[in-house]
Amino acid sequence: MAITIGRTRRAAGGCDSSFLPKKILTQYGEFYPYYGATMESSAMRLKVRFFVVAILMFLGANVLHSQDLKLEISRPAERKTLLHWKISNSSQQALFVFDFYLWGPAYRVEQNGKDTVIETTPIKDEQGCVPNRFPPMLLLHLRPGGIIEGDFEDDAITIPKDSRVSLVVAYGTDAYSLQDRVKKIFGSKCSESPYNAILQWGHLLYSNSLLFDGSENERTR
Repeated sequence: MAITIGRTRRAAGGCDSSFLPKKILTQYGEFYPYYGATMESSAMRLKVRFFVVAILMFLGANVLHSQDLKLEISRPAERKTLLHWKISNSSQQALFVFDFYLWGPAYRVEQNGKDTVIETTPIKDEQGCVPNRFPPMLLLHLRPGGIIEGDFEDDAITIPKDSRVSLVVAYGTDAYSLQDRVKKIFGSKCSESPYNAILQWGHLLYSNSLLFDGSENERTR
């Protein structure tokens, strides 16, 4: 990334920094550098350049790319479970997966023709809620480069024959801000669902699609 700081012009009173940019536009947003009262030497200008580049490199190092996190589902080894899931984190930062519905039963199941989506998290905002009722905000820690896997079980789900089944989970990068969002919604006197805190906190991750032939509904109950 090329960054131009600008040239200084020396005057009788020292250094004229009026030609230095007051704002730098980058792909990460607006950055306002601080130059101090004067810049009287090339060494100081070099320090400022190093400071700006270091900040932008730090921001770039903490960007999570979509390919860094992967959710895969497959047929389970045990007949009594519906499917097996695996979440892989190839990024350099720890992640947290909303865990309460991850093992089953599902938060909600959406069926549209031959497509069935098993939701372990809300996927859209909801209005209103039952007073004083909040979901347990359980999070599963996924270390950098780590893999977690498990089986999903829900006896109430019936998969239509020849359906494509997928799974969706919610994840975030900060374990503490989720509780803060829940408290904020609680203070709103239930004007919105507390589950909205999950969407405001994290991101949705969808799995691959798995074709079911209908025999999965005959699993042991």
